[in-house]
Amino acid sequence: MDENLDRGSARHEFGGRQFPGRPRAVHAAALVLELALGLGLLAGCGSDANTPAAKAAKPGAAKTSASRTSRIPAKARPLPAPSVPADAFPDLAAAIQALTTAAKASDTPSFVRAEQWIVMQGDAGVEPLGQIVNDPQAQMEHRIAVCRTLRRLGTKAKAAFKQALTDKSQQIRLNAIKSLGLIEPTDQDIIQTLDGYLGNKDVRTRTEAIFALANIGPPAKDAVGDKLVKMLNDPKEQETIRGAARRALDEVAPRRTFLDR
Repeated sequence: MDENLDRGSARHEFGGRQFPGRPRAVHAAALVLELALGLGLLAGCGSDANTPAAKAAKPGAAKTSASRTSRIPAKARPLPAPSVPADAFPDLAAAIQALTTAAKASDTPSFVRAEQWIVMQGDAGVEPLGQIVNDPQAQMEHRIAVCRTLRRLGTKAKAAFKQALTDKSQQIRLNAIKSLGLIEPTDQDIIQTLDGYLGNKDVRTRTEAIFALANIGPPAKDAVGDKLVKMLNDPKEQETIRGAARRALDEVAPRRTFLDR
């Protein structure tokens, strides 16, 4: 078992995002179940249409109630993590090729096998995966497949995602925001970067940043707690944003009394 898969508890995702409590050892297995349930091979970094931020930006989204936005889906029962032998691939290049090929073919077992092996290699995967994420000439499904694997490599992956924040593709930019919120361990640089998107004019971008900060949880409280409360209590704010803020506050600054907020 590699270090990235056995560092204690990780965050469960909000319908594709994480919540506190899931052991990192079942992260890849949970992906298998997620895909088997038809949520798509690339749900972790998937198409715009399937992200919570994308749904929030659809026509009529402003009328969505805060309670509906804050509804938490039932958690799936995790399966055992897949076992991948150390010699499953001759090198990183072969594993990355297998990963992108599996993504394009919607071959879930092969995708998870390749991803698991890449994560086992640790920091060695950061640079080649980061190059794919930020390569405008690479196929979009390859870039999306790689961004999920890259974020599992820890804090050293943040540089590639920060670079992707300026990509011409909104799909890549939104996935970069989401991925920054899922990197473990987090740091103040990541939190400040996401904080900078809370005032963005684009609703989808703001929503994705709010969810990313929710995934970070209490470490983001000092930086954004008051801002989230202000969004929640602003009657002029869109209901989509208010609902997302309410949901994020449950993770970033959980209530201790009814007087909180």
